[in-house]
Amino acid sequence: MKYKILIILLVFLASNLFAQNKSYNLKTYCKVWGLCKYYTNTNDADWDEVFFNDYNELLVVEDNDALNILLERLIKQTHLKETTIVESNVDSSFTIADFSKLKNKHEKLVLKTDFSWIFNTTTISLTNKQLLRLLLKTYKGKKPNTVSGKVPEHKKEIVYNEFNNKIALLALLRFYNVIEYYYPYKHLLDNNWDSVLTKMIPFFLNCDNSDEYKKALKLFSSYLQDSHVFVDFKNKIKMSKSDTPKYKEKYPVTFGFTFSNLFISNVLNDSISDYHDIQIGDTITKINNENLETLISKMTQSASYSRKKLSLSRVNVFLHQQKTLTLTIGDKNRLINKVKMTQDEFLNLFQYNKLSATKINIDKNIGYIYLPSSKYSKIDNVFRKYKEKETIILDCRGYGTTAALKLPKLLSKNKSTVASLYLPTKKYPGVFKKNKDETYYFSNTIDVIGKFLFSYKNKIFPTFNTPYKGNIIVLIDDNAVSFGETVIMMLKVYAKNAVFIGRPTTGANGNVTTLKLPLGEELYYTGIDFRFADGTELQRKGIQPNIYVPKTIEAVINGEDEILNAAIKYIEDGRKN
Repeated sequence: MKYKILIILLVFLASNLFAQNKSYNLKTYCKVWGLCKYYTNTNDADWDEVFFNDYNELLVVEDNDALNILLERLIKQTHLKETTIVESNVDSSFTIADFSKLKNKHEKLVLKTDFSWIFNTTTISLTNKQLLRLLLKTYKGKKPNTVSGKVPEHKKEIVYNEFNNKIALLALLRFYNVIEYYYPYKHLLDNNWDSVLTKMIPFFLNCDNSDEYKKALKLFSSYLQDSHVFVDFKNKIKMSKSDTPKYKEKYPVTFGFTFSNLFISNVLNDSISDYHDIQIGDTITKINNENLETLISKMTQSASYSRKKLSLSRVNVFLHQQKTLTLTIGDKNRLINKVKMTQDEFLNLFQYNKLSATKINIDKNIGYIYLPSSKYSKIDNVFRKYKEKETIILDCRGYGTTAALKLPKLLSKNKSTVASLYLPTKKYPGVFKKNKDETYYFSNTIDVIGKFLFSYKNKIFPTFNTPYKGNIIVLIDDNAVSFGETVIMMLKVYAKNAVFIGRPTTGANGNVTTLKLPLGEELYYTGIDFRFADGTELQRKGIQPNIYVPKTIEAVINGEDEILNAAIKYIEDGRKN
């Protein structure tokens, strides 16, 4: 019996060791494959086909010698010129200055990838290390044929029709290397990107079907911790209008959150409330017998969020995708069943009809503008109407529109720097170049057109305006994301004495770009390093308010806007003083 247990144990250990070696070989191959793909001086090779040809051999490689034979063959696909290598060792670093074509051109360049893995590993042979260093050093700056656009897009990748294990691993190779060389915020991740690759290899290696493949892609994207990031699965069945169902079958409840509590925010009707014994405002302690922390963990593995607490912002989407829904309220469980509802019932339940107005009346001395729905052609007139008011409240709790581009000239006569940004270079993957600082100061519509259509840098006509002289209050929360955060950055610069009230913004800014994955899916991710003018980062932090207003269940129950109320109170308290 003892011998049987020992044999089983040895078999288990051998199997586990083989799996670890396979994962480590795949990791090394993935990184070398990406370096060769993006740093070749020719565009002759089909790098998908190179991987497909190596696939079977790669999975059965047993030692470093065999792996390095495979890697040397891979490196030679770059058509690296044959050179006699006389170095007995290889430096453990590679900087921008080491690129032969960039020796005297790197003042505004930043290398955001780390090549030290080539030289620090014991897996890659000395010969292959020397070849990879030579590949980098002799690279001439040739744009990869799969890359296009000012903010590099990767839409020219080949798309395949059927899922298999090769396709899953190809997705891993594409995903990892595009982020490695083109994603600006790797330094802000909780997990080192190299360690993420280690974690993800078993998921892609063991994908047995397309559902597991999709889960692996979602999990991979979640490690980017960026609310811009998502995978768009293109192979959905599209219905014609005649096929669209007249009724939607959904759970008849919606959910709210306060960053510490999950609660019922709306119920379809009183009959549902009575049947399930639930009310708006009821605090939920468990979902399907799992506590809130477990729920958040699941959500953070299925989507990408700049900040962990923001995972609950998609709680309705996530919970309505569950096949069953049991809510624990107090010490009782309520099994909620889906019901058919009309379109109007659906819209009312999710409060899609509840939109903020561009302006509302508070009192004669306070003006209010909801910027996310403001019109470019009308915002000048709104400011003229409010020019004598003591205070204007600018509500920035949303994405923002082009109307915001007029704010600088409506608030100031002088141009100031709002943001600094770094763009990935197309010819040198991993190298980012500091772009011209953004001021967003436009005299008129012609200047706006000149900037965005023709990249015109200067004013065409002079500015004729009298900036607003009163007080500015800015309302912010996590609904402000991307350009919505840029709008708030403008206000911080052009409304010098503005007071920001509410909660932190999302913390995801910079133009979004894409990678085409093997089955036609597209990975969307942030493509620009976008910062405040002084270099302060807002990615994964958000823009912080001067006055923080906590989210409360009571406000949801009573239909109150606690941030707007806090702003009005701040104004009224200021009058008393």
